[in-house]
Amino acid sequence: MRELKTKYIERISAFREARKKIVYLDETWYDTHDVKKRGWSDGSAECSLKCPVSRGKRVIILHAGTEDGFLENCLLISAKKTLSKRLPITIKT
Repeated sequence: MRELKTKYIERISAFREARKKIVYLDETWYDTHDVKKRGWSDGSAECSLKCPVSRGKRVIILHAGTEDGFLENCLLISAKKTLSKRLPITIKT
């Protein structure tokens, strides 16, 4: 494992020295029915939610960016049993 990390660092360093653009990808997800089971209350009422039986749809979000910010037309949002959508947005950082 250490050898792989060393190779990775050497290659990234070489790319940076050659001023090549490095693109990073990241993915996250959430369930549409995610809720907190408990919350804060002053004691005058019960502060809890009945959690849905189904967790809902899982939504996956994928995006790519460089040190200059997110890349245009690279946002992908997908959920099972729905069409994937590529959203043509630019996020400025």
